[in-house]
Amino acid sequence: MDFSDTSFRDNRRQRFLLDKADKQTGALWDHIGEVIRSAKLAGHDHHAISKMIDPLVGPLQRITASSGRDENAISAQLAGMMAAPVEKPQEQWSYSQQAQQAGDDIDRFTRALGIAYHPDLQAALADRLTQALQQKT
Repeated sequence: MDFSDTSFRDNRRQRFLLDKADKQTGALWDHIGEVIRSAKLAGHDHHAISKMIDPLVGPLQRITASSGRDENAISAQLAGMMAAPVEKPQEQWSYSQQAQQAGDDIDRFTRALGIAYHPDLQAALADRLTQALQQKT
C-alpha cells in the first residue's frame, strides 16, 4: 500500500473529521439531555424547555448535516427525550444528618422497646435498635 496515495490521506482525514463530529454531537446530546432533565426537575413545561435547548439544536443540526447523517433523526430523538420521565435524585444526607437520624431512631426504638409487650415485637425492636446503634458509629 502506498501511503503517499492521496485517496488514503483523504480517507484518513475524512475518518478524523467524522470522529471529531461524532465527539461534538455526543457532547451536544449530553448537554441537551442535562438541560432537559434539569428543566423538567425544576418544573418547566415543554415549550419553555424547547426555548432553552433551541440554541443547542442549531449547531447539532449543522454538525449532523455536514457529517452526512440524517438530521431528521434529531427531531425524533428530542421528542423522545422530552417525553421520557425524569426521576428525582435521591436526597443524599450528610454524615451529621445520618448521625442525627440514627440518634433519633435510637431514642424512638429504646422507648418502644420499653413498652413493647409481645416477644416478637421486642425482638424486632431490638434488631432495629442494634441497626441504629451500628449506624451511629
